[in-house]
Amino acid sequence: MSVAFASAAENIGLQPLVVILPGHAFAGVRLERDSQDVLYFDLTALPGESFSSAVARADGWLRRTPEKRVLVDDVAAAARTLGVYPLAPRTPA
Repeated sequence: MSVAFASAAENIGLQPLVVILPGHAFAGVRLERDSQDVLYFDLTALPGESFSSAVARADGWLRRTPEKRVLVDDVAAAARTLGVYPLAPRTPA
């Protein structure tokens, strides 16, 4: 779910991140272009809970997990390094 969200977020011009922990992953977005300020949220809380709950759940994961076991991946930067680019938009025929 986090990777699908990251793909959609990049498609609308946001800078998505995916946080990978032992046994779990969640998403985030930079609050401004190239900013270090990031809003993290655990999409597994949705749709049954509020967006605030999704943010709190991600914060809980970050607090409970030792920093050395947390991988924060800038999706676009990692993909470009590997030569992966978004598909070009289709033009009407």
